[in-house]
Amino acid sequence: MNEDSNPGLSLIEIAMVIGAALAVYFLVDLGRMAWENALLRKMVAEQQQRNAQVQSEIETLDLAQAQVNGRESVERWAREVRGLVQEGDVPIVVYPPVADRSSGEIMSWLKPAERANPRPHWREWWDLFTSP
Repeated sequence: MNEDSNPGLSLIEIAMVIGAALAVYFLVDLGRMAWENALLRKMVAEQQQRNAQVQSEIETLDLAQAQVNGRESVERWAREVRGLVQEGDVPIVVYPPVADRSSGEIMSWLKPAERANPRPHWREWWDLFTSP
């Protein structure tokens, strides 16, 4: 038989076709892996940025917690909110004028006649400390 009469492909041609197909496959797979790598790098960068933000929030919250749990803030809360005094402090209690207590009326600053023109609170304290 003569080689020229055979319409099929030779062994070398088949190997070249298979090699070209494999080369195309590996090039496409390499491109896919490069694309996935780029996406993963982008995701890692975004996550690192988010981690930095969360770390900053954690540090801020730690500082706030240290301030809240500190002695000064607890003492301020006890004095301002609860109205407690520390040992050695002199509490000052402002009572209504004597005339109001003797007449059995409610405190003078609650009377409707005086509500129209109330006396400033600072004036009450001023009179308390400056009167003889």
